[in-house]
Amino acid sequence: MDGRRLSVITLFVGYWIPLLIMGPITLWVIQSAWGFVIFWIIELVVFPVSWMLSKMSFGDWYADIFLGGVRKIGLAMSKLSREYQGKPEREGWEVYFASWWGLSVKFFVPFALWFLICLSLKADLDNPYGGYHWFWQLMGWVFPAVGFLMFIIPVFAPPTPEKFTGDQLKIFEEDWNPPLKKEKKRTGRQASGINDDEKAAAIKEAELGLVVGQEGAQ
Repeated sequence: MDGRRLSVITLFVGYWIPLLIMGPITLWVIQSAWGFVIFWIIELVVFPVSWMLSKMSFGDWYADIFLGGVRKIGLAMSKLSREYQGKPEREGWEVYFASWWGLSVKFFVPFALWFLICLSLKADLDNPYGGYHWFWQLMGWVFPAVGFLMFIIPVFAPPTPEKFTGDQLKIFEEDWNPPLKKEKKRTGRQASGINDDEKAAAIKEAELGLVVGQEGAQ
């Protein structure tokens, strides 16, 4: 097994297994915020182990594995701001935004949501919601669970590969820059076959026709 694959598996298993275990343990066994601390201490061990197993430079590991799957999306979103600023070059804040967004989506949001789900489950078990019959209490958890399965199963066993064109994928390339507003307008006029002179002439002709029509009515 090559280092990159081993690093990805280590990061995946080292994050999700402790997360799924520490949620219930924190609320039913430890019953304190120390469970949160223990989880992140485990991750502070998993992250460098994943990096060392990859045999890659820290920058390459960070971009390609640690933030793999989210960093390019964050950069693609930050590129949209250049269109309105009229600057094709990447700005310094975009890299930090992609890192913050990637860390939040990939690590902090799943952590927070899982612990909130466990907290909600514990509260419902201790004090059944609204005093409803146990059947309806169960249904309240079955429906979200089925929805989660409908989401997670295609992730690991997709029915058919999604086909993307080059234009759809190019926005995720780091050296690709979005067209500026002026370029978009120019491209739109070229596609329609109307240039600025023709447009001005058409407007003048319409205004002249309107004036002549008003004089004839008088």
